[in-house]
Amino acid sequence: MIIDAAGMLAVLILGLALALAPQQTQAIGPGGLAGTVVDDLKAPIEGARVFATSTESKARLEALTDRDGHFRFSNIPLGRYLIQAEKQGYVVNLMNAGITTMVNGPLAGYVLILHKAGVISGVVTDERGNPVAKATVQALRKASPSGPAGPAGVPGPPAVTDDRGEFRVTVMAGEYSVLIQPRGRAPGASRDVTLLPTYYPSATTADNALAVAVRPGEMQFGVNVIVQTGRAYTISGFVVDEQGQPQPGALVTLIKQVLPGQLSMQATSVGVTTAKDGSFTLPGVAPGAWRLTSLPPAAGGSIQERTIAGMMASLNGTTPTTVVEVRDADVKDVRVIVQVKSDK
Repeated sequence: MIIDAAGMLAVLILGLALALAPQQTQAIGPGGLAGTVVDDLKAPIEGARVFATSTESKARLEALTDRDGHFRFSNIPLGRYLIQAEKQGYVVNLMNAGITTMVNGPLAGYVLILHKAGVISGVVTDERGNPVAKATVQALRKASPSGPAGPAGVPGPPAVTDDRGEFRVTVMAGEYSVLIQPRGRAPGASRDVTLLPTYYPSATTADNALAVAVRPGEMQFGVNVIVQTGRAYTISGFVVDEQGQPQPGALVTLIKQVLPGQLSMQATSVGVTTAKDGSFTLPGVAPGAWRLTSLPPAAGGSIQERTIAGMMASLNGTTPTTVVEVRDADVKDVRVIVQVKSDK
């Protein structure tokens, strides 16, 4: 399954940083939460929507920021909340995608940072000039001494090419490698030939990709990519717990180390869940070294959030990872171990 993010022309998810420790205050009632939403330059953002979502009941409260960027929740039920904000034209910092806090009294002083969005747009075609539709587009941020905080290579929310092969992907300021991850074969191609993941402008490896620089609020047009063709294979296997028991409904993420400190998720692996017997199949995998990781069925959040969580857990070494080398044949019977919390 591939996350279809074609409608994500302006990313409305939070780029959150806890700049000030929460302080006790009596101005917002016994169960209250207050803070400020600002941009990269610490200027207040008016009209941002701020959400407080209960992690227990999933009830969602909403507030709008005033002209000074202030938001306030008064007399909300006590408990644990996920605090997020959104504003059209701003983009998420995935390393600070939300904060969970316990509201057991009045709290204030939270600062939520939203990053002014830039846009990368272009057209994706195959080697014969045919448009490549329904391809996933990811912008992988390169290491930079300046710009918003965040590790190199962590992808922002993806875009998907339309029937003309056109795409728009929204990013923070920085330098990016643009990775196209197509689906299926090119028109007229034989069964054993598939469209390969390709970097702008037509590279099959990240070290041959050209960088695209984006400033806050800037639109970079004409980032056109010619997708290359080649052999592709399938990885299949089972997800089991630490006792070897199959795990149906677990989320499997396929990750590739493309450069030191850089990761990308192959399109065909995003959102793949295991069958009733714990089995999974990942088709269309290009040759190279890949890492497989999994989150248990009980893990909460959307498929995109869970996939990002799995990727970051693998990067941080907090979840088991299975390394698979794809050469010139399908890889079968791969065992991926997932850590399942015991209820005891």
